[in-house]
Amino acid sequence: SQPSSYCVATRREAYVPPHATVAAGAANLAFYQLQMSRRERRGADSWRKTQAAARVDWCRHVFATEGWLYAVQTLRNGITANTFQASTVLT
Repeated sequence: SQPSSYCVATRREAYVPPHATVAAGAANLAFYQLQMSRRERRGADSWRKTQAAARVDWCRHVFATEGWLYAVQTLRNGITANTFQASTVLT
């Protein structure tokens, strides 16, 4: 029987260089964006398309009612939420 250290010494894990990981992630994201653009051009619904329509409706509402305070508060809340999300992603 072989000593237990024999198995550990002969076992090697594949090394993946950091730049290869970044390149694979960027390629994956680019492919996703390309597929989403193609689907949207064909008329398929998507979250991105729904959000764009909601922003247009919101802007029309703000201009029609002159609800500038509402607009400023909404933008502040959006900036705060995005800042919080960005800080939690990196920790």
